[in-house]
Amino acid sequence: MIYQEFQPHPHWQAFVSTYWYACGEECGSSRIYPDGYVDLIFHMPGPALISVSGMMTAFRDVALVGRMEFLGIRLKPSAVSLLKDIPVGALRNLSLSLSEVSAWPVREWNEKLWTIPDLKGRIHWIERDLLPELLQDRSKPAPLIPAICRYLSAHYTHVDISALAKQHYISLRQLERRFKSCMGVSMKEYQRVLRFSNALLDIHQLPQMSLLQIAFNHGYTDHAHLTREVQRMTGRNPSALRLSL
Repeated sequence: MIYQEFQPHPHWQAFVSTYWYACGEECGSSRIYPDGYVDLIFHMPGPALISVSGMMTAFRDVALVGRMEFLGIRLKPSAVSLLKDIPVGALRNLSLSLSEVSAWPVREWNEKLWTIPDLKGRIHWIERDLLPELLQDRSKPAPLIPAICRYLSAHYTHVDISALAKQHYISLRQLERRFKSCMGVSMKEYQRVLRFSNALLDIHQLPQMSLLQIAFNHGYTDHAHLTREVQRMTGRNPSALRLSL
């Protein structure tokens, strides 16, 4: 399976983390890990067409059958809070056809995308035509939930959520309700995913660093705490993940 990532135009970097492309002919399964993002995925013309993958809190095994081709938009929380008529808050650990959850012209969009012959042209169409339609209110001041997500991303190792609510002049109960309605997960769950995804990068990229040190660097209490969380998120322990590289 060929996999590539592409950075968005600076105009869209506040809303899009990356575009990704995957194609190949395989049979089996691929394990996807939580990363704190929501994806819109264009499928090469077929039954699914465009799918939306909600916030994940555990791994998901995706079946690979025959020839496949995908182009994905990995959306930041700032975009998720603005998505028009797409109920991301109800898509926790789900990946559904966009036509099942919205009235957008899914078939028309998908057919348009795949008539463009090259990846650069497809991404240009997404940024010129699709994103402005999906994110129509992006010029408004940044809403509360993206601000909370940015804070959690910067302070995921240790955060006092009660103090965070006071800082934004809102009750903890209201903040938790609004966050979960928008993102599909609680703030604690989102923090756990951020901590895991950052620790996973170190497990992969820093083989010389001990797992205990990685645990401490990312706010886990000890090696056992890291192991439990990685096992929960990936179905494998940290040592096994390192050996698989």
